[in-house]
Amino acid sequence: MIKRVCDALQKQGEEAQVQREFLMKHLQLQMENLKEQPSIPE
Repeated sequence: MIKRVCDALQKQGEEAQVQREFLMKHLQLQMENLKEQPSIPE
């Protein structure tokens, strides 16, 4: 029983890790896109 709970928690942790990595890559791409656009003069 406890092992099943531990396995489920570990699986959740791995999925959260994948989501975090995906979000970080997405943010990096957005930052690069912003840099490529001509900056608006203030």
